[in-house]
Amino acid sequence: MTTTQDPRYIQLVEHLASVRHNANITQADLADAFDQAPSWVESAESRARPLDIVELFDWLTAIGYCHKTFFTELGWFTPDEDTPALPLRGEAIGDPRGVRVPMVWQGRIREVLLEGITREGYLWLETEICALYAQLNLPRPKLKNREAVARALELAINKFPRVNASDLFHHIVHRLYLREYTRTQADRSWQRAGIESLEPFVETRYAAKMVKRNVVVRWLARPADRNAAFAALDLPVKAARPPVALYGSIRGVEHLFGAIFVRPEDAATARALQEQGYVAYLLTLDAHSAPLPLGDLVNRGELGTQDAPTALRGAIEAGFTACYSYNSRTVTGGRINEATFDPKWDPLPLELDRAWAAFRASRSL
Repeated sequence: MTTTQDPRYIQLVEHLASVRHNANITQADLADAFDQAPSWVESAESRARPLDIVELFDWLTAIGYCHKTFFTELGWFTPDEDTPALPLRGEAIGDPRGVRVPMVWQGRIREVLLEGITREGYLWLETEICALYAQLNLPRPKLKNREAVARALELAINKFPRVNASDLFHHIVHRLYLREYTRTQADRSWQRAGIESLEPFVETRYAAKMVKRNVVVRWLARPADRNAAFAALDLPVKAARPPVALYGSIRGVEHLFGAIFVRPEDAATARALQEQGYVAYLLTLDAHSAPLPLGDLVNRGELGTQDAPTALRGAIEAGFTACYSYNSRTVTGGRINEATFDPKWDPLPLELDRAWAAFRASRSL
């Protein structure tokens, strides 16, 4: 039996053609990427000529499809058990409660229910976010990874403001990044880009609406900006400086009154701020689900309960003025509050108003 007649090879070629078709790329489009005639692609997909491994790699790159995902979907690749489940491209099943998204893990399919989302809305969002992430795979991307993730989250929340924001982040923004980003190792890249994306996102989400209330929400993108903003405060030398500064404005003059953090690990800096009379808020998406094979992929977070707190919850309770979790499944209590990005119910603007008024009164400003 020749290679082109092997059932495994036939499965591979058919899946490759399906991937190209689902990406709305014609044979002519793909051939153009390699300065070839359309017949060059057609002959491979019809198995008239064998496709070698280097060609396969280059084709997937040109299509913009994750190499690991491709082989995982074939059931050929067996990753480590902590490898995340990834959504199948262009697949979503309508459900009375929302949409069920098929996730592939080690060649097996597991559906995840996203409540409050329509099938059409999910597919639109997948297309838009994939287009954003595709820019990161260019030789010289104009977007930084954290900025692309922040824009993806903003797209998702604007599309579905009443849906659990943590689910949007965890199951869509995060998993699509792992599937689509190919320039470097996606899971390692996400460890930094995922958390750092919340910093510009917070500014985008709140700056315009809060400036009308004489509160300035400013993302300090560079370490030098952070050091300058908090230079007058007595903060631990090696502690991370807050990524988002809060200012109150009086007749055009800004007065620092606190900060917003996105990492629970910054609790020491937050405590130091509070000891000097400033507020220190933590905003978290508390996004975590138990992975397969033992987990069910339900995004319950990782803060535990008041009766059975995790170490992370303990650090939050001891370190911050208040924590706002945008995961509706987070067990609230103590300093941990439930929040939503729905403008009608988002509690943060009123909290910032209150904090600025209290700071202004305490300093007789």
